[in-house]
Amino acid sequence: MVATLRVGWATDRGAVRQFNEDHVFAGGRVVAVADGMGGHAAGDVASAMAVDVMSQLDGQSEHLRPDEVVAALGMRGVDDDGRCACGGVGGEGGAGRDGWSPAEWALRWVWNLPEVSVALSGMSSMEQVVDNIRIASDAAPGALTERQLAMLARAREAYMTRTKIACTECGYCQPCPQGVLIPDVFGLYNEAEIFNAWEGSRRMYAGIAKASKDASRCVECGQCEAACPQQLKVIELLKEAHTALAIE
Repeated sequence: MVATLRVGWATDRGAVRQFNEDHVFAGGRVVAVADGMGGHAAGDVASAMAVDVMSQLDGQSEHLRPDEVVAALGMRGVDDDGRCACGGVGGEGGAGRDGWSPAEWALRWVWNLPEVSVALSGMSSMEQVVDNIRIASDAAPGALTERQLAMLARAREAYMTRTKIACTECGYCQPCPQGVLIPDVFGLYNEAEIFNAWEGSRRMYAGIAKASKDASRCVECGQCEAACPQQLKVIELLKEAHTALAIE
């Protein structure tokens, strides 16, 4: 007797989130649902990476064991209820699929470039020094696999699609005649959207406003737009950022 499994799904962003963070995969042997981590920073990136791992496991073995799945996801283990015992991809809650922290992913990407001979990494503890030496000893130009590069490209795309303003914070628009901290304002706006960190960004923006350096001080002189290498419409973008960040 052959059992046939028919799969269908639908997801919704709900009443709280600004976008849908969930991802689903249905293959010949594997069906996976990755929740978006309840609106945590870059939850959609984490869920997308988890589903990507499961999709690649689908054709590798006829009978997947739980420990094989856990190992592939780079997780720390599974609790008594069968749920993931780690907190996501990267950061304090666990490393990524290859067991690397976000900092290690970044360093390995830099050292993967053949034109890079020296990488400067800020360190604040002996543990970080030892860890960086370990990474540098193992990393090399062209060492990242096609799968790893594709995963990084997907993560980059996820972040870029959520970036509100293409400001590189070069500072060419500074100093503003009115004292507006343009790069800081744009940076807070981007961080709020990318990491769903609106509360913290608005609190920091309130501090900028208290110092009379917020976007409301702009008099539309245009000096910043003439200096911007990205040719941003700074005046209009300042209005947009102020509307989003100002606390009524």
